[in-house]
Amino acid sequence: MIDWAGSTVVHVVGGFSALAAVIVLGPRRNYRDTSVTRGHSLTIAILGCFVLWFGWWGFNGGTALNTKGPVALVLLNTNVAAMVGMLIAAMDSLIKRKKINVVDYPSASLVFT
Repeated sequence: MIDWAGSTVVHVVGGFSALAAVIVLGPRRNYRDTSVTRGHSLTIAILGCFVLWFGWWGFNGGTALNTKGPVALVLLNTNVAAMVGMLIAAMDSLIKRKKINVVDYPSASLVFT
């Protein structure tokens, strides 16, 4: 197994930290009320996606530079993975809601209704 830039440690620590927080905090108030949990800012949602995508470029490309790896291939894979994730989310939304909805991801409404 090749652990690219410590990704196993990063994701395991993040996952267990999130699990501990969920156990300590419990369910949020009014979590069944869809009017409370709906997304409300398309601008902030899209900005967050671009910030995350830009961070992936820096992290993955920087790690490839550090290891003298194939930087162009790493950045291409980073972009393709992000685009495929976006397309799958759009297709999922199109199938479940008959429209592409960026802010209100359909699976969240299935969990809480």
